[in-house]
Amino acid sequence: MRAAVEIPAYFSGVEIATLTGVSRQAVHQMAHSQKWEAIARRAQGGGKLYRFDSMPQKTRERLAHAYIRHNRHTASRTPEEIREARERMEANALAFARQTDKMRARAERRLMLMIEAVDLIDGGMKVMQAFEAVGNLYGVKPANLRNWYYGTPGHPGIRNLPREEWIYALMVQYAGRQKKADFDEVAKDFFYALYLKKRKPDLADCYRRLEDAARANDWTIPSERTVRRMVAHEDRCRVNWLRGKDRDFRDIMPPQKRDATIFASGEAVNGDGLTLDVWAYDPRTGEVYEHPVVWGWQDIRSRKLLGWRQGQTENTDLVRLSFWDVLGHVTPKHVWLDNTRAAANKLLSGLVPGRNRFGNKEADVPGLLPQSGIETHFTNPNHEMSSPGSKPIERVWRDLHRHILNNPRLAGLGTKKNPVSETLLREVIAEEVARYNAQEGRRGAGMDGKSCNQVYEENFRPSQNMISPYMRRMYLLNREVVTVQRNGRIAINAGRGEGRNTYWSEVSSAHAGRKVAVYYDSEDLTKEVQLCNLGGQYIGMAQYEPSVAFNDKETGRRYAKARAARLKAEKKAARELVKMSELEVRQYAVKAEAAPEPKPAHTSIRFGEAEVNRMVSERHSQDEERARRVADMNRRIAALG
Repeated sequence: MRAAVEIPAYFSGVEIATLTGVSRQAVHQMAHSQKWEAIARRAQGGGKLYRFDSMPQKTRERLAHAYIRHNRHTASRTPEEIREARERMEANALAFARQTDKMRARAERRLMLMIEAVDLIDGGMKVMQAFEAVGNLYGVKPANLRNWYYGTPGHPGIRNLPREEWIYALMVQYAGRQKKADFDEVAKDFFYALYLKKRKPDLADCYRRLEDAARANDWTIPSERTVRRMVAHEDRCRVNWLRGKDRDFRDIMPPQKRDATIFASGEAVNGDGLTLDVWAYDPRTGEVYEHPVVWGWQDIRSRKLLGWRQGQTENTDLVRLSFWDVLGHVTPKHVWLDNTRAAANKLLSGLVPGRNRFGNKEADVPGLLPQSGIETHFTNPNHEMSSPGSKPIERVWRDLHRHILNNPRLAGLGTKKNPVSETLLREVIAEEVARYNAQEGRRGAGMDGKSCNQVYEENFRPSQNMISPYMRRMYLLNREVVTVQRNGRIAINAGRGEGRNTYWSEVSSAHAGRKVAVYYDSEDLTKEVQLCNLGGQYIGMAQYEPSVAFNDKETGRRYAKARAARLKAEKKAARELVKMSELEVRQYAVKAEAAPEPKPAHTSIRFGEAEVNRMVSERHSQDEERARRVADMNRRIAALG
């Protein structure tokens, strides 16, 4: 005997809607029109709880029947059955959402008919009489209502289902015409092998080749329009990758959105090079070359271009000097770079983790960026995982390149026959960079219609640490790691012709035989150089040693005089190192007791039986050989006599 189901005193609007199969709006309208008593719900998201006794008699009976049926259906279910029911509900809800509006409206009308028929059955009317009454009222065959209630082969009825699953059981299961055109698998593979190529062949041409192969091999193939629909239903990313449109599977997922407002102005910068599609010439030498390069640095927060340099090629000096310009405005805390040979050079980013250029060696020195306390980041070179061209400055260069080439001052210039001067090109670039920074109406994230200059000024923190003048000057210098010669001389490879440039100072003499980092001005190699150890610590300076004429006696005399003075000072300093006389040394020295002489060790050699036998055998053989030679000699002497 089943236990009686106790009806709760209050129901929420969601519970009433689920049990009766109506919407929540309909429940609220009914509560308002029938004046149900309600109390505020303090838990589970708030809302109202409606008192069961305040409802009309017909509503109470309908709600009670639905509640009893629902609880009797769920009370006897195991946890496994409950889990399966929940999964079935989710699958049915997804299938219902994929139906057209027309199909969903038909299922909702069937649900309304079945609710009225079940209410009559719960009120005591016989099943078929209830179906006939509802069917005659709405013009529906009672047999259809019976099939929906009891079910048909392959389609379960609603009789043994909870009310929340009725609408899914009443869905029309017609899936439409599913017949497909015949297409031999070999023919399909042949067509895909023709069409899915990097050369992007035309589909019509591939289909004509398919027709020729089908006639020769007796294949069954569909029409060209069917093949087009078949290709259109294939995965777009895979087709684009095979046909060379999406080389790196970049369309497989949308790109990440990164928030640049976490930085202050100048706190993070990114750099990249731009190759201009023009011909230029050097006014000093008259050299004509193609594709001049611009390297620039952009503030990530405001998108403002902070510094740039122009050159004939993308090289380390261009990157280093353009960053020197940036350091005149602000010292960033973060820098983003590509893993190119020019950007990921050891002078700037030596010993920085993540570099994929120029493997680290024992004699490497920390780069200028880590020495300046700037954290360096490199974009991922793996195109399948990220986009190395995703830095913000990449998109700026795309627009600036077009603006530079379309500048009226370059009209008719930039061709091989009529190249543009480097001086004019530099002026045009500066003009376009200034226009870009001052352009208002920016719609990017955090720009709010302002210009890059305005956003930079608003988000700049005057308290940001600036690099020291000494450290900034290091960006004007180039670097070599050399071994100091025994006499303290330093020779670098830069600018060498018939001989190498050499430098010397007392500091370099103190580091004879060690490796040091030499920072020099590549524009003037006669200037003094700065020396640092391999840990990046400053050591001192070294002066340039010019070559003198072979017969220059005056310079030779000055050198000899300076050497003599130097030698005298060094000897004096060396003598000062030994402050204790030999007499004092003998006075403080402790006489050590002589150690007893060791006795000679007794050595004995022992041989095993096998070894002894071998030695005896060898000795016997030697004796026999000696006797044979003596006998042979005696015979020869006798023959002579």
